[in-house]
Amino acid sequence: MGKYRKTLMTMDDRAVFQQKSDDSIEMEVAQESGEDARGNPRYTVYRFPIDQIKKHVVDQGALGKAVYLVPLNYEPSWPHPVESYEEWFAKDLHKVAQYASIDTIELVNALCAKDWKLRQEGYFLLGSYQGFQNFDTEPDTDVTAAQLRKRWR
Repeated sequence: MGKYRKTLMTMDDRAVFQQKSDDSIEMEVAQESGEDARGNPRYTVYRFPIDQIKKHVVDQGALGKAVYLVPLNYEPSWPHPVESYEEWFAKDLHKVAQYASIDTIELVNALCAKDWKLRQEGYFLLGSYQGFQNFDTEPDTDVTAAQLRKRWR
């Protein structure tokens, strides 16, 4: 796994990698999921892209402006209404921000940031609130601490 990606950051509970094939940025988050018979911790590791998204503002006349969080490559010429392209987590951002004791706009700015360091913070908050299984439905399970250190070097 290591030869195909470059490690950008590691912490106790997460790591961020750049894929050498296409420069995409992915994050892995390890959550302790139990212990083996000897009492050694086992982890579930979730891996998912931390893609930059963007704000798309639609003027709704007397109703004001609506802001949608959409993929970075979204174009208004796409065939469906902008609402159908909005990120699944957008409706709960105010709850996530409240959970993290930050302003919603701060969270939105992190998710829309070009800087992967800011984006990983936003995605980590989303996963902490929503559950990382919403980003990776087939995580690696029963990972040992030694396996985690090896994959995160």
